[in-house]
Formats: sequence, structure tokens, C-alpha cells
Amino acid sequence: MKNIYRILMCVAMLAFAGIDNSAFAGYYEDYIYSNAYDGYVNIRQQPTTKSTVLGAIPNGNFPAEFIEVAYNNNNWYYIYYKGIYGYVAKSQVGWSPVAAVNLSIKATWLAGTWINDNDYVIACDKSGKFTYKGEVTVTGKWRLTGGNNITFTASNGTWKQTYPVNLDTHNIGSFYRYNSDQHKKRMAKSAAVDTSNLTENDLKRVLYESKSGKVPAEFEWTIGEWRSESNVGCVALIEKRKAYTNQSSTTAIDLSDVKKERYTIGYKFNITSQCWFMAIIPEENLPVIYIDNTQKSLFYEMDGKRIELNKVIKATEESSASNDGLGIGTLIIIILLVGVIAALVGVIIVLTKKK
Repeated sequence: MKNIYRILMCVAMLAFAGIDNSAFAGYYEDYIYSNAYDGYVNIRQQPTTKSTVLGAIPNGNFPAEFIEVAYNNNNWYYIYYKGIYGYVAKSQVGWSPVAAVNLSIKATWLAGTWINDNDYVIACDKSGKFTYKGEVTVTGKWRLTGGNNITFTASNGTWKQTYPVNLDTHNIGSFYRYNSDQHKKRMAKSAAVDTSNLTENDLKRVLYESKSGKVPAEFEWTIGEWRSESNVGCVALIEKRKAYTNQSSTTAIDLSDVKKERYTIGYKFNITSQCWFMAIIPEENLPVIYIDNTQKSLFYEMDGKRIELNKVIKATEESSASNDGLGIGTLIIIILLVGVIAALVGVIIVLTKKK
């Protein structure tokens, strides 16, 4: 009986000896994956970046068996990968493979200026540096970390923020690119008319009609010549009349060639922004010019895009304004000099009488 027991024990020992120890590493049924910004995570001999590199796990569907959290450093995992036991940085790995599309995130994609609805701004460059202006103002380093997040760490102090990256919507958390379509739509809505208390009849009401007389003070800033940056699209408002050019024009325009006609100022629905604006509306089928009364700017739509118009400052106006300013300044100096001379004359007369 004892011999049979010994034989069974030997068989059991031989069986266990033949089992690959790495199988026990998967006891937790957990696997970690590299999602480091560099495209791979180093496997190190000890849980420190100064330790010897034993190998690397590339980004993608390359599972490494998780064994345990490092006993002396919670920021490192002890793992097994293709014959190598070692440590990987917790910040460089995740619990699922990184989607292939997210692996295309590069510094060139993140570089630029980002803004959110609170007007907080993040400006990033390709080298990994950033400036953040929001509830605080800080500078520091950004990097792509686990879970396809962008982590921003201040170069001084304890400020730190992490935002998820969304390549489909081109957002970083609540931030979107400055001057993007999303940003332009938000700016447009901020300039839109609050129609919550307006009826349909109110929206059809004419706020100003050019043939009725002088432009109201509220809209006086619109009088003058306006052109787009490309110098193609243009509107000119001259007292009671206006000048429009065709939006499809491809050459710079001359005001003497454009059609002039009467116009009205009223409410107009902007299809691109999906909101109502005050607008300069022509009598014929010509471009509608939308009014941003808060920013004192004008814009129109062409091919579904918002085209900003800039007011043209005439050289004669600048010269006139400069001369007016100089005349006022000179007048003030003259008045002061006359006052000083008068005071001196008065003092001289008093002294003369005393003698």
C-alpha cells in the first residue's frame, strides 16, 4: 500500500513539474495592454525608471499577464510577457487593447489652441509643452497616457488635469479647436437673438427700414464699407442705402460696379447656426448680412460657411481723425499757455502797483 502511495506522489510531482509556471500568472484572468504615447511600454527589472530594461510590450492587441501590483510602489505592475517577468509603469498600460484609430494620435494632432464653452484655453505645442488659462493659469507638460487620455501636469505646483481624447468629434474632454466649426457655431449662438419671448409676428417685424430716414443709433456702427478678408465678398452701408456684391464673385470688387438698393434690418434665421440673428435684408434676392451686435461685426454665409466682414478704414478718415486729435491737443496747450501768461501778467501788475 505504501509503495502505491509513493508511486502516486511521484506521478503528481512529475505532472506539476511539467506545467509551465507562467500559467499560474493568469490566475486572476487579467491582462494588461500597452497604450503608451511612445507606442510601447518598457518592462523593467525593478519598479523604477532607473532599472534595467528587460523588454517591451508594443501598443495594440499584445496581452501581458498581470500578476500583482508592485509591493513597494503602487504605480507599477508586476507582469509576465513572452518569457519575461518584470515591472511596467501603471500610467502606460490599460486593461483593454487600444483601438487602432487611437494609436494614430500624434503630437501634430494635439498641437494648437483649444477652447471650451467657459472660454478656458489650452495652447499646446509639438514638443509636449502647454499653457492653460482657466480657473488658474499654468504652464507645464502634456502627454498621452493610459486609456487614451491627455494628461496636463503643471511645471510648478500640484495642478494636474486629465481629459479623454475623442478623435471622432475632434475633442479633448470639453475642449475643441479654436476657430473650428464648433467654436464658430458657439460664437454665432452667443451673438444670436434670444427668441424665447418673441412671437412669430415679432420675428416678422421690421426694426429699421432704409427709406424711412436716418439709421438708428443702435445700428450707426454698420454705416461704411465692409469687405471679407479675401476682398471678394462685400457690403457697403451708406446712410439710407446699401451696396451688395454677388457671393460667388472670384475677383476683388469695385464699389462703383456693385448694385445699390434699399434695405431693411429685421430678424433672420441662420440655417448653419440654427438660430435667429438681427440681419440686414435686401429687397431683392441678394446676400443677407447677419449682425453681431455684441461684437460689432457683420458676417454672411457662403457655401455653408460663415464669412466675416471687416470694416474698411479710409485713409482720409484716418487723416481726418489724426488731424482732429492734433487740433484738440494743440488747442488745450494754447489754452494752458494763455492761462500761464495771464497769471504772470497779473502778478507783474500787482507788484508794479505795490512799488
